[in-house]
Amino acid sequence: MPRYTESWPTDGTTISTGQDLTWAEVDGDSTVVSNRITPASVNDGTCAVRAEHDTASSEMYAELTYGVLTAGDASSVGGPMVRFSASANTGYCFQAIKNPTPSYDLRRWVGSSESAALASSAQDCLQGDRARLEVRTIDANTVRLDCYVNGILLITFDDTDAARIMTGTRGGARLYRNGTATIGMDDFEIGDLNEVVAADSGSYLLTGAAAQLEYDRILVAAGGSYALTGADVSLTRSNRFSGFTTHLPYAFLDGFSATGADDTFSGFTLHMPLAFFSGFTESGSAGGGGSLTYRWTRKRRR
Repeated sequence: MPRYTESWPTDGTTISTGQDLTWAEVDGDSTVVSNRITPASVNDGTCAVRAEHDTASSEMYAELTYGVLTAGDASSVGGPMVRFSASANTGYCFQAIKNPTPSYDLRRWVGSSESAALASSAQDCLQGDRARLEVRTIDANTVRLDCYVNGILLITFDDTDAARIMTGTRGGARLYRNGTATIGMDDFEIGDLNEVVAADSGSYLLTGAAAQLEYDRILVAAGGSYALTGADVSLTRSNRFSGFTTHLPYAFLDGFSATGADDTFSGFTLHMPLAFFSGFTESGSAGGGGSLTYRWTRKRRR
């Protein structure tokens, strides 16, 4: 269940030389400046780059950080891509649009043909933001795309168009700049959404006025300690526990706790043949209003 990262360690080169991963320039030209990828051309500079590494499935994510992002006297645009075809300029892109009216939007490219915005948000895009795009196939007619900025879900879109992209196991990035606008991306990562993260005896402690712990991957937690404290804390684990598959006869999860004025266990769902839970606690001045949902499942014998 591969995960790949890129730090752009070699400046002043094309992306095909001296970097962590192997890259292909699918559209336009790029370069690396101050350990960030950027379009090689200043005026109307466009580039799309693909990491030549396959995730285990098309249920995947790509994320990156905007190390540089300014509008200047024009605009800069770009973001991570998923389901990038290994042989064509095809994929989904969640992009920041930095101009006098900044926003984020989601687009589809099929053979270099760009769609109109599939969905958008008027939220400002800022230097230092981290953008993440996740893609899943819901059924034969639906592709779901979840777009995050700094760990917060900004856009969810179900693509049911005939041009929806059902396959593709590579990721990358798309960038554009014009005039005096600047854009540079770093800390790139792609991976399989079905990756299992082992957290045996792990400790996750978050403190602050709005602490939140959100798992992006399936968590196997044996004897772990997960404590959140603060005025408004939450442990959020939504649909990615749904449909969890294990080859073990049982699993044991314990030690989840939340304390604060408004503590919640939100949308926590687990489907397993057999599971044991202990140590789930809530306390706080709000009197606890959280919820924990679990479902027993048994395989039928044939």
